[in-house]
Amino acid sequence: MARSIHSVMRCALLGVLTAWALALFPVRSRNPMSFAKAANAGNGLFCSVSRADNFGHSGLAAALTDFEFVAPPGQLAELDSVVSSWARRELLEWTQSSAPVLPRGAARGIISTGWPTFAMWSSFDQQPSTGFWWFKARNGIVLGAAPSTPDYTSLSPHDRVLPTRIVPLGFAACAAFWAFAWFITLMIPARAKRHFRRRSGRCINCGYDRRGLALDAPCPECGSVLR
Repeated sequence: MARSIHSVMRCALLGVLTAWALALFPVRSRNPMSFAKAANAGNGLFCSVSRADNFGHSGLAAALTDFEFVAPPGQLAELDSVVSSWARRELLEWTQSSAPVLPRGAARGIISTGWPTFAMWSSFDQQPSTGFWWFKARNGIVLGAAPSTPDYTSLSPHDRVLPTRIVPLGFAACAAFWAFAWFITLMIPARAKRHFRRRSGRCINCGYDRRGLALDAPCPECGSVLR
């Protein structure tokens, strides 16, 4: 019983560490964006949201403009399908302020990472720069400034950041998924080996041939007792 509990706890810990590691080091690809109109922000400003989903990585940005954004054909989506509930406060609350904290034409972005679901995130404010706009980190551990030219793997160039914010349900789902994967990888082969050794009359720990020995006799090779 104690061994089973120890094995489950070890797999759970490995699941948490794997979910965290994959959230820190996402694999990116290039996919088209989705767009949604968030709201009329008042004062002649409009809020629109864009999202780009990649493998292990998703970029969200909410922008304030003085014109109503028209999405490309086939890329307009409902707001609920573009912005998850956990991201709404961070992404959209500033657009409803009577005195927006960012200038007209700017945006706030969220990058979420993890697999098979998004587990961690960091947020950014868009800043003017020479020749383009780039996202400056609001939180997370900054590893380096944004690249000098866009790499087109997210919505815009952004600081290289290790995320420190957790998506609660997403992180729990990732940890559970990887804990189960570790259990299958580590526990099932070991249990199968012990089962077949027991059935063939061998020591379940070292494989020594126990045929001819009493059931309660210790193994001559390793000293373990058959249970």
